Amino acid sequence: MYTVIKRMEIDMKVSVVMAVYNGGKYIRRQLESIMSQTRLPDEIIICDDRSADDTVRIADEYMSDMCMHGSRVEYKIIINEANKGYIENFRYALSVSHGDILFTCDQDDVWERDKVEKMCECFENNSQVQLVASSLRFINAKENVIDRAYVPYGMTAGNNELVKIGFDRILEKNYFPGCTMAVSKMAAKKYLDSVHSNIPHDWSMALIAAADDGLYWYNRILLNYRIHGDNTLGLAAADSKLNYIRRTVATWPDYCYELCDRIRYIRQTLELSAAYKDYFDAMEEFAGYRSEVITGKFKVGSFAKECLIYNRKLARKIDRRGIILDFIYIFLTTKKQ
Repeated sequence: MYTVIKRMEIDMKVSVVMAVYNGGKYIRRQLESIMSQTRLPDEIIICDDRSADDTVRIADEYMSDMCMHGSRVEYKIIINEANKGYIENFRYALSVSHGDILFTCDQDDVWERDKVEKMCECFENNSQVQLVASSLRFINAKENVIDRAYVPYGMTAGNNELVKIGFDRILEKNYFPGCTMAVSKMAAKKYLDSVHSNIPHDWSMALIAAADDGLYWYNRILLNYRIHGDNTLGLAAADSKLNYIRRTVATWPDYCYELCDRIRYIRQTLELSAAYKDYFDAMEEFAGYRSEVITGKFKVGSFAKECLIYNRKLARKIDRRGIILDFIYIFLTTKKQ
């Protein structure tokens, strides 16, 4: 549970930040769900990454029509001069927004009507919150609910409970899709001022918020996450456990190297508190050693010994699934040789 600390500045400006690309099929429905909110945003920023379809036309026509019928929600559509890719597209969209609370938004989902209201209350009722991510449900292309709920691995919370997520939880795995997030202007600025990297924008902002003890998960379903043929991340998230394990083992070396990249990013970007410094130093050492192991420089027996050492150093905060996957990958690789 968390301590309620009332903010003074209750009347916060809200921005919705959409990075879009070839989203013409679903973007109107997404905008409808935003414009039907119980608490409307103050502005919507739509940054198009050189779409080849009618995304821009559909978005502009819908928002123009809303303005003609009296909507006071400001909107801006920006068309990039060249394709930036989704990370830099979101980064740029964030940089031109003006809100105190920024909602990062995909082009093909459907928001619950009280998403803005309830997530803003998290900021207004607790001054520690820098980034909050809601729960979600999966829907198909026709908006029928898929019988799979998304619960972050290893996390438990009561319905509608707000839970703080420690830095040691978010370093190894990105639990929260950006479309579930709302971030403070301060945390967004820290992200924009940080070094450019290939780390997804949502994960970078979650790391930044967690380092300031400001990352929270709100166990309330406020987003309908659409699964369709062009949504590879969504398909992966809703896949069977067996396929998930197969895919994870197949990409395990990439994960290990990317962990090293995140550690370098944090070294360059953040000043960690004493509470996290020892953990981070030990994880940095372990991540480097793990990368050497998967290249075949060390035997599995040696790695098993090191796992026990680092498990103690890290106060058992290593994701044990990761260690198991280390051994599975090494076993399968050795077997093929």
